[in-house]
Amino acid sequence: MRGAAFLPSALVAILLLSGCTVVEEKRAPGSRREEPEQIFLDARVELQEGSLVRGVMRARRMEQQRKRSTVRMVGDVEVVSWDDLGRVESLTLCDTLLYRRDRQDLSAGGHVRMMAASDPEGRRLDGEGQIADLASLRRRPPFQLQTSHLDWVQRIQRVETKDMVVFYTPYDTLRGKGFSSDRRLRNWEIGTPMGVTHRVRDQKDTDG
Repeated sequence: MRGAAFLPSALVAILLLSGCTVVEEKRAPGSRREEPEQIFLDARVELQEGSLVRGVMRARRMEQQRKRSTVRMVGDVEVVSWDDLGRVESLTLCDTLLYRRDRQDLSAGGHVRMMAASDPEGRRLDGEGQIADLASLRRRPPFQLQTSHLDWVQRIQRVETKDMVVFYTPYDTLRGKGFSSDRRLRNWEIGTPMGVTHRVRDQKDTDG
């Protein structure tokens, strides 16, 4: 999840209106429920750093209030981020997503899966382009985190959750409660871990 998956600093969000249906909703007189004033269907939001597109958010539906800084995305939500060379860095899939434009924080909810395209040695997935990289990441992610809620905190450049998690790496299959990591799922912490790891065995095999 950079501020996607989740995403870098100094990003500007741009809504691509082509292919989106915009629906203006009016609140019923006397209603206390705060309804979204604008609804975008099949929404796509690009996240830019300067002139470079560094990420994209997609969803079946996007809701926002004109006077609020929070955007809500619902239904088949996915957040993709790229590195400086345009290679896919991470992919986050979830049911709902809150994007706080003022702080550039993200909160993913529901069935959350974050996949990262890097391993402990820093190698990245090969591909002819971003589409090939993304397909490779979907098919066989080297790192994958599953949980019910995940936050990207832009200020500290970390993904965090206090919920139960399942975390897969090339060496581990771990379960725990609470998780914190950089956006590449490389430098991570997991609370009350239990599961299977092959790190010690692999090291012994290497030593002799």
